[in-house]
Amino acid sequence: MYVLHRLSLKPAHGYELLREIEAKTKGDWRPGPGALYPLLKKMIAAGYIEPIQVKGEVDQKVYSITPKGISLLESSKMKIYASGQRMESLRRIVLEMMGAEQALDFLVRTTKGHFEMIRAAYFMRSGRKPNKEILYLMREYCLVLDRETHWAKQETEALESSE
Repeated sequence: MYVLHRLSLKPAHGYELLREIEAKTKGDWRPGPGALYPLLKKMIAAGYIEPIQVKGEVDQKVYSITPKGISLLESSKMKIYASGQRMESLRRIVLEMMGAEQALDFLVRTTKGHFEMIRAAYFMRSGRKPNKEILYLMREYCLVLDRETHWAKQETEALESSE
């Protein structure tokens, strides 16, 4: 889905996609050519993308999303959103299964990632939502942060005083 998303923004060649995935995952994941190029071939065969031959110093194959690919991408976005909501409803079960110490460590690390995602989403808005809606969401976000910061400070002070 990321490949379709990326190609919906601008056509790209395979190597460029590999580099971008590696950069966006901060090096944690870099699919190899043996994974990406067969995927691109399957996506061409399915009609989701199309190759465009680009003339230059070296002829390169650049990939572009098709209307069928855009349709799949849009329906997938809705599925991803729905699965995120389902995961949210299962959070207590997941945390209980992890255990207290692992869960706390996991949540602190993933919270940092959530903050990065929120900032990225804010800067990606690029006029898609009216400023009034963005302002409302940002105010709501500030309230959530204030409540959580207040709670975290109280608990930290309680832990410090018990030592």
